[in-house]
Amino acid sequence: MNRIIFILLCLLNSIFILSSESISSVIKMNNGESVSGETLDFKDENFYIDGNEISSDEISHIIFQKQQEKIDSHKLQTGNIGKEELMARAKKMTESYPDQPLLVLLDDGTQQLRHDGTQYSKSRWAVKICNESQLSFATLQLGSLQGKSESRLIYARSISPDGKEVFLDLNNVTYTTPSRDKNFFGNNKEEYVIAQYIIPEVTVGSIIDYEYERISYSEEDPNQYYVSWWFSSEKPVYQSTFKVMIPQDKPYYFAEMNIEKGKLKRREAIENGYRAYYFEYGESDPIIEEEMGPDTYEIAAYIAGSPFKDQTYLSNWLGGFFKERMITNDEIEKTVSQLVENLDDEEDKIAVIYRFLQDNIRYVSIKTSLSSGLAGHKATETFANRYGDCIDKAILFATMLQFVNVEAYPVVVMTNGNPQPIYDKLGVLNGNHAINEIHLKNGKVIHLDSTANSYRYPFFRSDDHGIIAWNPIKNTLRNTGFPNTEDESITSELDITLMKNGSANVKETITTRGNPEISYRYFFQNAPKDYIHPQLESLANISFESSHLTNYKFADPFDEKKDFSFQMDYKVDKLWNRTGDDLYLITIKQPFGFDFVTSDVRNYEVRFDSVLKKTHKGKIVVPAGMEIIGLPEELVIESPYLTYKGSFKQEKNVIYYENTYSRNGTNIPVSDYLDFRNALIQINDYINKPVILQKK
Repeated sequence: MNRIIFILLCLLNSIFILSSESISSVIKMNNGESVSGETLDFKDENFYIDGNEISSDEISHIIFQKQQEKIDSHKLQTGNIGKEELMARAKKMTESYPDQPLLVLLDDGTQQLRHDGTQYSKSRWAVKICNESQLSFATLQLGSLQGKSESRLIYARSISPDGKEVFLDLNNVTYTTPSRDKNFFGNNKEEYVIAQYIIPEVTVGSIIDYEYERISYSEEDPNQYYVSWWFSSEKPVYQSTFKVMIPQDKPYYFAEMNIEKGKLKRREAIENGYRAYYFEYGESDPIIEEEMGPDTYEIAAYIAGSPFKDQTYLSNWLGGFFKERMITNDEIEKTVSQLVENLDDEEDKIAVIYRFLQDNIRYVSIKTSLSSGLAGHKATETFANRYGDCIDKAILFATMLQFVNVEAYPVVVMTNGNPQPIYDKLGVLNGNHAINEIHLKNGKVIHLDSTANSYRYPFFRSDDHGIIAWNPIKNTLRNTGFPNTEDESITSELDITLMKNGSANVKETITTRGNPEISYRYFFQNAPKDYIHPQLESLANISFESSHLTNYKFADPFDEKKDFSFQMDYKVDKLWNRTGDDLYLITIKQPFGFDFVTSDVRNYEVRFDSVLKKTHKGKIVVPAGMEIIGLPEELVIESPYLTYKGSFKQEKNVIYYENTYSRNGTNIPVSDYLDFRNALIQINDYINKPVILQKK
């Protein structure tokens, strides 16, 4: 009985967390019958449903159902955008965008910072489904977190092409909790509840229209309140409206990004002690992403808002957390002292500590609050646990370096491939990663990232290259920059001995440096021996089909004092292609990664994570009885973004070739794209030109 009561109270508690609406109850009896009612009481070990007593011994289980008022379509509060207007918009947009799978008819939102510090938002979304691939939008999910946030669906309906509207019964809801992978540690797994609804009678051609609201409580820092609203997206948008309400006595600042001239209407008003900011954006064409181009959310029109003009307040706030956590103890100091023993050079000390962090502190996320999520745990905790996430490792790394008198800081970044924070326009708390900023005694500033594996000093992940690093302790912004191309390079050297029957023996040596070396170094550190041979044979077949690996060897993958290299010996069944008049053509595959070069027109710049240098070189020993009658002429290209030199030469019966592509540009603007593209096409044509042999 006590167990039944405990379960009942837990269920009642969890339900009232989700909503303050009334609860109906259904009691399932042991004999299979059901009794339902609006009120449920428990007294003297018996239950009373609507005042009628039921013995607990007769009860199998109890089902609780949220009761919500049935929605009357005539009372629906949808502003001045009703069913007829939505259908008119759908008709117009279908004519304008006949091939689009989804049409956004209305995207409306309100976000409010209330006087008591709670945060309220309300959103309405109306779209037309034009393709079966978009039917999943009929499933809605709203999350609530006990004591921190509540979400509530106000209404949802479908409108068929003939005008029939069907409202969702808000009682038809299921609740789930999110799954967590094995690397997740936290105390809110069971507290986070997802309410799932399915809008009825949605087919291709239907309009979906729904509205929901959300309220958040218990912010750790009530001074922080940020808003953002995207007016355009990868889908066409008829109208997007946004309202922000801030207590009248609080300053607030906005940044307008990628706004098309004349399309944004903006006004302000004082309403019941709040300053209300209204934004309205007109019809927007869909944004079409381009390969190797910026993310949609970086080029879309949007508004961002913050109570801060710059990062100063946030630097003081977050930097304070960082400094509190950068503490050492005897165990850390003992380990660091052993690592740097007999090392005098500052960079040697950094290198060994960098390696220690990668090898001995496992990456695992263990967040339970805003402060731990942003500022990490104490260095002593991470060191003792031997695990932590990016900010935990960055704090520990900085702490260990400072112990040996190296100036180091944890810094916040947004990695490549994501919209970069607008630190230069507003004070924002934005970033998805933490790395380290190190100030050497010679005045040079470098960045390192200890979350990855197999990186030797001074190399670090390419998705950290060329981005802004926010240093809260120093309240500075600094670009992480790019290495020189020599430090991001891969060289393939072939020694080919051609046989009279067209087969060949090949010795290929691959030497890597920087990010290109990481996957190879890590592979040879961890791959089982019986796995290496088939993988390398597959690699050999990229250069020449029908290759058979006969031998291989590789440098010590744990030796960080030199570039990593490995060698493959393989036989090729057929190296040449025969053509008329006893001519034989040899083409050496030299992949430079130009596959993205397709269209001759771009709307957005081309982006690379980092710089790169690739070299293909080697020699071909031609057998007796064969004559070398054709070699490609030298090609040299120099441009602001790349250099290339390709050459072939002959010495007796040996052909020597070398092709080096060096790209020092990472962002190629639209204005320079055609020149850049033409250079790549020239290179691609050149490396596909054959060597021509003929029998004597």
